[in-house]
Amino acid sequence: MKSRQGYKGYVIVARSCELREGEFSAEFSVEEHEADGVTENQFYLPGSPRRNAAEA
Repeated sequence: MKSRQGYKGYVIVARSCELREGEFSAEFSVEEHEADGVTENQFYLPGSPRRNAAEA
């Protein structure tokens, strides 16, 4: 599941993915939109397996 929300020049994207029974992966990124471009920072839940970027 993916959710995207804008707030005061930032875009917050949250992603969660069910893996095996009872397990999930979650991450979120914060994009800062300015006149000269976009800066993105990604964060992951501790201990959460990371998905391959091609799967996103």
